[in-house]
Amino acid sequence: MAGRSLGHQPRHGSREILILCGALSTCDPGHILTETLPRLMAANIRVSTFALSAELHICRKIAEVTGGAMGVCLDKGHMRDWLLEQCVPPPAIRKELLDYGCEMVQMGFPTRT
Repeated sequence: MAGRSLGHQPRHGSREILILCGALSTCDPGHILTETLPRLMAANIRVSTFALSAELHICRKIAEVTGGAMGVCLDKGHMRDWLLEQCVPPPAIRKELLDYGCEMVQMGFPTRT
């Protein structure tokens, strides 16, 4: 659901999903690895997951494939530090040119004519 709402965001922005997971198992509708994951990759959405209890294989797989981060809570300080690391988005990677370039977004004040 989050992936569908982010798919319409402009290309110059960062598309990220942060999942906080406290469960020990999942019961997901549909097929995550064959349906949802290819859609996330096509929309260039990065998914990061932070588990509060134990690491889930499906969360680790999604984070690795989409270029996100995976973490498991060790204590209160570790959780705070990991969440603060996620506040700053990593540099965007342009897959078309296979380099670490950025697109320029023109901004400025209107000129008087």
